[in-house]
Amino acid sequence: MTYLNLLRLFDTMLAIKEKVQLNRENTVIIPLLPPRIYFQELFPYDTPGVRDEYIEGRWEAVKYLHKEGVLSEFKHIDSMMHRWDDSIKVVVNIKPFYDFMEKVRSELERRDKSNKEPEKPKATLTPDSTKVKPKVTYSAQKGELDIEGKKVKFKKESFRAKLLELLLKDDKSRKKEWSWDEVIETIEGITDLDLLKENQKKFYPACDGLSKFIAQKTGVNDLLIYTKSTVQINPKYL
Repeated sequence: MTYLNLLRLFDTMLAIKEKVQLNRENTVIIPLLPPRIYFQELFPYDTPGVRDEYIEGRWEAVKYLHKEGVLSEFKHIDSMMHRWDDSIKVVVNIKPFYDFMEKVRSELERRDKSNKEPEKPKATLTPDSTKVKPKVTYSAQKGELDIEGKKVKFKKESFRAKLLELLLKDDKSRKKEWSWDEVIETIEGITDLDLLKENQKKFYPACDGLSKFIAQKTGVNDLLIYTKSTVQINPKYL
C-alpha cells in the first residue's frame, strides 16, 4: 500500500474513532468530506478535483476496512443535495478496529522515520537574508491589503476587513485553518452556541465575497482557501 493510501486509511479511521467515542456506540455516520481535514497531504488546496479525489479515497478506505473485517457493514447515505454532502454509515467491530488502527499508526510512523533525510548543515545567513517579507500583508490601521505590491482598500470596520485582519494578524494566524465558529466568535465576540449558529450563515458569503473582491481589484483569485466551514490563507502567499 502506498504511503498516501495508508494516510487515507488512517484519516478515515480517525473520523470513525471520533464518532464512536462521541456517540458511545458502534454504528456511526461519518461525512465523505469532513469540515476539517486531519492531513494536509490529502487536501493540499480546495478545488472541485481535490474534493472529489478526497471523497473517493475515503470511500475506498471504508471498503478496505470492511474487507479486513474491521467494519461489519457500511452504506452510502445520499444527502439529496451535493455529493460532497453525502455520508457513510458504518458498523464497527470495536476490538479489531482499534487493533488494526494501531498497526496502521505504527506503519505510518515507521515510514515517516525512514523517509526523513539527515539534517543538512545550516547555511550562514547574512543579516539581510534573514528578513523575509511576507508576500501578503494587511494594515488594520489603514484598512489596506497589500499582495506583492498590489493594494486594496477596505472599510476598516467591515466584516471583510476584520476577517483579513484576523487571518493576517501574525505568523501563527497566517498558517492556521480557521473554522467558521472561531471566526465569528473572534470577530463578533459571540460565545453563545445558539447565537454562533445564527451567525454561521454570514461566514461563507463573507469568504466568497472577499475572495472575489480581491480578485477583481488585483487579479489574484486564490488568496483564500475556503469552504462552508473553514478558511485560511493560501500557503503560496506566506
